Amino acid sequence: MGINVTMMFEREVTGVLHRCVEGCDLAKGKTVETLGRIAQETGVRPIDDFYRDTLLEHLPEEARVAMTLGCWSEEEWGPRPDDPEPNWYDPAEGLASLRALLGHLRGHPRAIRRGVDELEEMERALAAAAAEGVRFHVYFDV
Repeated sequence: MGINVTMMFEREVTGVLHRCVEGCDLAKGKTVETLGRIAQETGVRPIDDFYRDTLLEHLPEEARVAMTLGCWSEEEWGPRPDDPEPNWYDPAEGLASLRALLGHLRGHPRAIRRGVDELEEMERALAAAAAEGVRFHVYFDV
């Protein structure tokens, strides 16, 4: 994955600085992949399923990365597609996922080495966003 997992909100949310919550520790090692397996086991959507650019799934992996980094090669992939409007998700659905993950992690504290505090911060932010009706998405800085 990337070097940072960022949860971004569509507009300002009370108690959330700069409309985002960053998860540097979540991006380390295989934490996101482990959380994905836990989400599958608990029957909720994984964090990376709330990704902002799912409209680009038709592109090859290298092209998606290049577009994210701003290094598009017209020679290799043709004209750059227009930047699509980011996908936004219901905060209640993200909150359900985070609460299920955190519940599992409280019962299995060794399931991941790092990032629980970031998940808790994201949970607080999503609770505020849900109360205010503000949608969100997640993206990965590479």
